[in-house]
Amino acid sequence: MLGMFAAAALAVAGPPSGGVLPAEQAAYDAMIIEQAKIADARFNGSRCDAAQVEVVSIRPWKITSRPDMIVWREKVRVAGCGRTSVENLNIGRFEGTPPWRMTSGLPGDSLAEVDLQEWTYKAAVDEVFQDLGAGCEVRLADVYIAGRPGDVAVAPPGAAAPTTSKGHPGIVLPDALRPHLEGLDLTGAWMEVWPFQVCGKDRTLGVTFLPRKDGRGSFPLFMPIWTEVAAHGPSALPAPASALPSAAVP
Repeated sequence: MLGMFAAAALAVAGPPSGGVLPAEQAAYDAMIIEQAKIADARFNGSRCDAAQVEVVSIRPWKITSRPDMIVWREKVRVAGCGRTSVENLNIGRFEGTPPWRMTSGLPGDSLAEVDLQEWTYKAAVDEVFQDLGAGCEVRLADVYIAGRPGDVAVAPPGAAAPTTSKGHPGIVLPDALRPHLEGLDLTGAWMEVWPFQVCGKDRTLGVTFLPRKDGRGSFPLFMPIWTEVAAHGPSALPAPASALPSAAVP
């Protein structure tokens, strides 16, 4: 249920009113630290008990079907054991003790909703394992946005590659998508970079999300950026898109 969020407002100094009562602050802080370390361990392959957790931002959110509920998102930096990650925690206040339920999304910055992130992550892991043996350790560093909705040039199958620039990447769709083009809103496509490492090897993926016209989520299209990096070096990585002004929430 916490995956069905709609964006709300600016980052704030603390959780929304009523989210954490004064007498609950210590318990809440301890829960945030534990959840942040669990998320960091999931994407880095091991837990770092000595890690320091620092709040980056807190944003109020809404569940579209339950606007009365108190929910928010907390972005935290987890640093320790020779690594740093930015974890995204989705939090809601419910009945019971403790009153919070917390789930985590991908590290870094993604425009995909939590359910779409989870589904795409599982498919991406299958993708990066294609030429590697089973049983390897999978790590995912902070995801970043390479092109925001409306800034990605999407060419039909067989067309010439579009011109690209920082924050304005481009792709040519594969022939396999030709029968499905009518159902996709290509003008709303966005691109993210997911820096995977598998068996100690770079397996960075580009993930272009193609929204469906019927509003039922987005279709993720994977691109093996690691092959370009292997051939041309780190300069082959798409540049991060410029950050939106602080007043804007994607």
